Amino acid sequence: MRNEEEELEWLRPMIEAYLQNCPTTQWLNWAGKCPDPAEKKSIESVLFQNGYLRDLGNAAVKADLLKVFSQCPALMELVITEITQEVRTHTGEAPDS
Repeated sequence: MRNEEEELEWLRPMIEAYLQNCPTTQWLNWAGKCPDPAEKKSIESVLFQNGYLRDLGNAAVKADLLKVFSQCPALMELVITEITQEVRTHTGEAPDS
């Protein structure tokens, strides 16, 4: 477990930079894909306010989203998986390598 925590801390700045620069629609995609009901509820509570989608371009909203992601392992795993797939696409690496 300790190695996983250290690896996540090492990856955290890269993940946060990725999250800051991803299309805002991707936040909604991850919320929809989240397999953990509690984490899904957490991210949706930040994405929506009074039944309306919040301004995802707003710096305060992004900060709230980053905070939720950093506290939710299932959401972080979705992001890490996507980053890995993008790297493989750009390097031409086979998906099962």
